Amino acid sequence: MLTFTEKRNLQKIVTTNLSALTAGGVSFSDKRKLQKETTEALAKLGEKAVEPVINPEPTPEINPRLAALLAGNYNNMEPQAFITLVGQIVEEIKDVQAVKPGILAYVAAAKADGRITESAAQELLETARG
Repeated sequence: MLTFTEKRNLQKIVTTNLSALTAGGVSFSDKRKLQKETTEALAKLGEKAVEPVINPEPTPEINPRLAALLAGNYNNMEPQAFITLVGQIVEEIKDVQAVKPGILAYVAAAKADGRITESAAQELLETARG
């Protein structure tokens, strides 16, 4: 068990190191040293150290209409309106491959409901094949 003074000293180490790490301008080797000291101090305090996040990769933003298409939100549209919508989405995102799963899901749903003719299904599937 740590004494009050030992706990306080460890807390000061953690606070000082975190301030230095967030301030920036620290060399890589010094940064690793500060991270190690902080992790050790937290371990002694009985707290779980949080792994540092170093430049996480940004997640690409998905087009909202593409997201709705992939979620099946347009599966109840009439075939011609759906074809027009898919064309607009492809123009916006410049990627036919991204809409394929949405088209295939639409064709399956429309065939099951009897809303789509075989020729319209073929047209949509050819669009999906690119």
